[in-house]
Amino acid sequence: MSYLVIARKYRPMRFDDVIGQEHITTTLKNAIESGRIAHAYIFSGPRGVGKTTTARIFAKAINCEKGGPTVTPCNECLSCTEITGGRSLDVLEIDGASNRGIDEIRSLRDNVRYMPIRGGYKIYIIDEFHMITKDAFNALLKTLEEPPPQVIFIFATTEPNKILPTILSRCQRFDFKRVPIDKIIGRLRYICNEEKITIDEESLFAMAQMSDGGMRDSLTLLDQVISFCGTDIKIDQLRDALGIINVDVYFELTNIIHQKQTAEGFKFAAKILDAGWDITEFLHGFLEHIRNMLMAKACGAQSLTEVFEGYQKQYGQSVAYFSEPDLLRMMNLVSETVQRVKWSIKQKFIFELMLMKLIHMESTVQVSDLIRKIESIENNESNSDELVVKKKINSVAPAASEDVPEPTVLNSTASIPVVKPAKFSSGSQHVTVSLRQVESKWGAILSRVKLEKIRVGAILENAFPAEIVQDVLHVGFTHSDFTGFHIEIIHKEREYLSNVMNEFLGQRVRIQCDLKRTIEIDRDHRGLHVNDMPEDHYPAVESMDKEETKSENGASQKDRVELFKHIRELEQKDPLKRLIEMFDCELIEASYKSNT
Repeated sequence: MSYLVIARKYRPMRFDDVIGQEHITTTLKNAIESGRIAHAYIFSGPRGVGKTTTARIFAKAINCEKGGPTVTPCNECLSCTEITGGRSLDVLEIDGASNRGIDEIRSLRDNVRYMPIRGGYKIYIIDEFHMITKDAFNALLKTLEEPPPQVIFIFATTEPNKILPTILSRCQRFDFKRVPIDKIIGRLRYICNEEKITIDEESLFAMAQMSDGGMRDSLTLLDQVISFCGTDIKIDQLRDALGIINVDVYFELTNIIHQKQTAEGFKFAAKILDAGWDITEFLHGFLEHIRNMLMAKACGAQSLTEVFEGYQKQYGQSVAYFSEPDLLRMMNLVSETVQRVKWSIKQKFIFELMLMKLIHMESTVQVSDLIRKIESIENNESNSDELVVKKKINSVAPAASEDVPEPTVLNSTASIPVVKPAKFSSGSQHVTVSLRQVESKWGAILSRVKLEKIRVGAILENAFPAEIVQDVLHVGFTHSDFTGFHIEIIHKEREYLSNVMNEFLGQRVRIQCDLKRTIEIDRDHRGLHVNDMPEDHYPAVESMDKEETKSENGASQKDRVELFKHIRELEQKDPLKRLIEMFDCELIEASYKSNT
């Protein structure tokens, strides 16, 4: 066969020709110049990045007849030409996949004793070294640790994790990396100029991106495209030749998702199937498209180094309609669909189901935002209650005329009489905090107490605010297992609890435990009822009024206790259940973040 494929025709012949592996070629050149040539090397990395090529160049460098060892082999002497053609008796290339048994390794171990025929070193290059069996590895250990001075081993592998640690410890390891896209494009452009081929930049970028960092893969693609397009390559022809999906198709889909067009979604699915594109390949491309959108959203369009520059601006514009959590949810859904499509005989239905879920997916709302919204609503309601109370106080006429001061002039144009309410003769502090305010802040108060005094917080965990009388907050308990010992603990910490209440409510409130207000949960009927406890079961407390008092909004105290208890029960079972029920939302993902 007279034709030589591009990947072999333009195979690097010197260290400087190896693309994207400068950290390895520089180390090997320095080792040759300083005479520090090791007896065993491991070249690991992805396919097509230059492992075997570098091993051949290294073999030519140390066996070159014109000044070897040298960092610049001549590629003209008999030794260099034989190594390049794979005919050298001093450089043996062995396939590890077909010579993986212990018998082959024994034969190799016996042959290493013979001196090289032409060059100064006898070099064994074993490809796919990880395919060798465990017994064969063990048979190689002694020879690998103390080989003859004229023998060098070079092992190439794509899976170094499968090699025994005892082998790895006896070799110098070099990790080859994927070749950057810009360097692949530069190499492709050079080869096209040498072959007198006209090609546009987008076609070069598409082949470099499709090769996934493999230089050999990109050259193989170039060979295939030349066979299809000839010497004048355009991006449209290249997409047809390689089956590449146009990025505009993905932008079309994201636009359908943004506008929530169900009918267009079904039409789009039919379009993809009629075009003959593989659904799995399309999903992988769409997953990469969403990843690019997320990167553009988080880091800016200029960070899209693996996207053709003609689309970077379009990515920057399309992300305005989606938030980062939305894009993450979309990526999760597409990833799950990829796995489902692999094992489904009805790939069309799975694909259409994914599209409908994406189209009807609601925008993501963070739980922290919902909590802030709830607190804002509750604060507004509390402020409204305080405003009503102040209006009632100001509307009440003073009992004695001497308590009413003269009007105070605020400015030259208007004067407003300020009426001070009468002082309490008992000398106790009058608290304007409503029971609803205490209920809205009760969860935060418990969190603070449990953080600072865990024993007190554990007792109050099953308590609920029942009534406020002047500056005293009466609390009841959700069951009757509390004794005087627990009450004594709460009473000892009344000063501390009063300070905490002052921090959250803006006023000092004293806590009084009232066991007569204790309630129990009827677990059979899932109902709530006031617990009728005997007088000798709890310490002496103030007697309750037989008639239920009414709150500001007209609800009875018992109703408020039952409602608050129901909310607390939901929060204790599942803190998110209250949010889900209140906003009729769907829980996508939940995570716990420790404070420690």
